[in-house]
This record gives sequence, C-alpha cells and structure tokens, in this order.
Amino acid sequence: MQSSPFRFRLPLPANPITQETVCYKVVLPNDPRILEAFEGAVFSLGHWTYWEEDPEHTARLAANVFKALYQRLIAGNCNQNPDEQGELEDCMKLRISADNSCIIECFDDCSQTWSTWLDVSNCAPGAVTNPPAGGTLAIGETRCYDVALDGNGRWHLPVPVQEGDRIVITGAAGGWYDGAEVAWRCPNGAGFVLGTCGGGTTLVGTDPCPTIDHMRLIARVGSACFDGYNTTINIPLGTPSTDVDFQANDSTLSDNAGSITFRVCVTHLALSSWSHDFDFTLATGGWNPLSSATAQWLVGTGWTNNAPGGAPEDCVIDFTILHDAFITVWNATTNVSSVHQSYQNAQFRRNTVQFLADSTLAETPGGTLAFSGSLHVVPGDVIESSWNISASPLGTATQVSMHFEGTGTDPFV
Repeated sequence: MQSSPFRFRLPLPANPITQETVCYKVVLPNDPRILEAFEGAVFSLGHWTYWEEDPEHTARLAANVFKALYQRLIAGNCNQNPDEQGELEDCMKLRISADNSCIIECFDDCSQTWSTWLDVSNCAPGAVTNPPAGGTLAIGETRCYDVALDGNGRWHLPVPVQEGDRIVITGAAGGWYDGAEVAWRCPNGAGFVLGTCGGGTTLVGTDPCPTIDHMRLIARVGSACFDGYNTTINIPLGTPSTDVDFQANDSTLSDNAGSITFRVCVTHLALSSWSHDFDFTLATGGWNPLSSATAQWLVGTGWTNNAPGGAPEDCVIDFTILHDAFITVWNATTNVSSVHQSYQNAQFRRNTVQFLADSTLAETPGGTLAFSGSLHVVPGDVIESSWNISASPLGTATQVSMHFEGTGTDPFV
C-alpha cells in the first residue's frame, strides 16, 4: 500500500512485530512540556488511525505495541542502570499474541515460554473486527457479543433472526460525534455535555428511524427499525430469516466520529402453539357486543340477538386482541331458528374488514363458520363474529362456542 504523509507505514509481513525485540534508552530534559509531548506522541501511536490501513487490520497490531509501551513509560534517574532501579520490565521481550491481537505476551527466559502480560480484550470488546458469520442458532440457543461501534460505522449481527426470536441489548455506554450537528451525543441520543448524558434529545425526520431520537443506538432488522438502547427486541411474528445491523440513528454516518460499546445477546426461540376454547353457555369469555344493541349474553344460552334497543336481527360480538399471534384455526358455532332471506349472512371480520363469510349459515339450523389459514393479529386489533338473520319472521341466532388455534402467544389471555 502506498505510504500516506499523515500515517505511519505498516510493519512488513516479512518482518512482523512478533519478532525479537530491541531496547531504546531515551534521555529527555526534565521539563513538563517536553515530557508531555513525548508521552502524548507515544499515546497517539497507540491509535490505529495513525497507521496505514489494510484488510488484515495490521494497523491495530502496530498500535497495540505502543499501547503497551505507554503503559510501561516510567520516568527515572538515567544515571542508574535497570538493575539498580529494579525495573527489569524496560528490557522485557514482548509480542502480540498470534491468537488474539488484544493480548500482549511476555517471554520468560527461565521457562523459555511466552505468557500473557497484558490483556485488553475486555477494555475494548469487539473493536478489532466484526465477528465472522455464525450460521444459524439451534432452538433455545443464546449467543452474546461484546461490541465496539464507531459513530461512522455499522455492526452486523453474525447470526440471522426470525419471528419469535429475542435480542437483548445491555451496557450501552460511550459517546459519538455527529459531524453535521457538530455535537457529541450518548448512545441514548442525549447530549454528551460536561461529562454527563444530561443534554436534550432531538428528532430528525430524515433519520433511518425518524420517530426515535437522533444519534440513539438503533437496530435495523431487515427494513424494520427498532430502538437499540439497553432494551429487549422481540422479533415480530411473520418475520422471515433476516439480518440485523446496529448503528447510530443518523442518515449520514460518514461525517461521524467517536464510538460506543454495548453487549448484545440473541436467543432463537421456537414458536409456541396454543389453542383456546370459549363456551358461551357458561361465560362471556371476555367478548362484547359490537355496540350496546347488537347482541346480549344470556346465562346458560350464549350470545344471542334481539338485544333490547337494538337491531333485533343482529348477533355481533367482538374481542380486542391482547398479544401478537397468528390465528390458524377459528371455528364459531351458532344455532339459528330463522329462515334465510336476501342479504343475511355469517361473517368473520378483523378491524371491520370481512375476510370470511357464508350466507347459508344465517338460516335454520345455523352451523359452524370455519376459518383455516394464517391470520396475523397484534395487540389492539378487533376481531368480530357476526350473524345477521331474517327480521321477518324474526328468529334467533345464538353463538354458543368458539375454538381457536395458532402460534405465538395466546391472544385471548
């Protein structure tokens, strides 16, 4: 790679930094400004941004050498030799571990072995590179990753997720800089002011997630957006195997700086099956008339038409869904004593939209309206079971029972 006047050249592959070491003795004037400049230069070389870049991340290996050197800088009397100072570390043989570039090893001349001298893996988890592809998780399996995410980057979850899976994000900390806003922010989107996350938040309509605070940590699950700051994400039902990316909630990442750290754990959960039966001769089951005049519940009978003050031919009841689920079976049994005439019908509706009907069931003797398929419902959805019978002559339509089956969480309890 061509050298840049602003970056140091990388160690040559033929002369890796894991080779034999050499020692330098540095003598400096005892002036605070001189010492500050010297130590600052060594500290700067411990950042990979001062080195050339290559696909093998050699810059981080070179930077780790100076990180270790900075930790070992000791100002002492240059008229004394190392043995007199008792600081034998000045001439230690160090190398970067071949298995983990965040570990610096020291050579023991007595045992002729290398052992860990400094391990910074936990100080900057995941900072070297994005983990390799992790395949798919087994049912019930959980994997956790410690992440260091730059403000101008994205972090890709090594495993896909799908409906029913769970992602838990904890420990988000640090700060990143928005170049367009010219401001530092914490991973919760609050201003990073005077060492605290106490500044205000803001919404930006052009952000990937415009309803989530600007520069807050977000998770992109396919095309869907989720808050990613110290929270739990339950992957919605109906989501196929999908990739997940984490980033700052900012439409332009390239002008950002800084970084945050967090821990993310993903669990592959098997979708649970459920079934639910309602016996309306015993109880209402939590169902209600569509309005105060469309049905009435009679003990020992069930939900029936001819409610006081309403349209006598209607028997319509509804239920407000409590949980995200797929309904795969819905059977409603109704006894009818009226003869079918013209527009009369039996229907299933979701949020007032009909999706199943059978007019023959609105006449004697009634029967079971049966749905089989995949009806996705979410909390707040309203499902209706509606029977409209002949008003002349007026008979009865009595909903006596219902049977449901599905996946996800039972939406009725």
